[in-house]
Amino acid sequence: MSRKKVAAAAYSIGIDTGKNVLHVIGLDEKAAVVVRERIFRRRIAARFVNVPRYLIRIEAGMATHYMARELVALGHEIKQVPAAYAKPFRQGRPGTSVASVISITGTMATSVGG
Repeated sequence: MSRKKVAAAAYSIGIDTGKNVLHVIGLDEKAAVVVRERIFRRRIAARFVNVPRYLIRIEAGMATHYMARELVALGHEIKQVPAAYAKPFRQGRPGTSVASVISITGTMATSVGG
């Protein structure tokens, strides 16, 4: 499957921010993983420039505000998930990537009213 078809199949994106490398997980409507990538921080805007509009969830932190402004300028909708929402889901779940936890937690927080 080509990169554009996979990108079109994604419904929401979760981004785990690291010092230099970001982990991106794309989920479809059924919460199945359709995109899983590692991207360098300096290339995040280039990765999301020619793709459909996404709902992107990022764990709120000091560096994410700048990244959120870049992605909003490209037309994406950004939701910053408070760390308190993601932390309980991260602990005790080996093999679960933080990006998928952020994406799923954002979905749950939105449905609860967060």
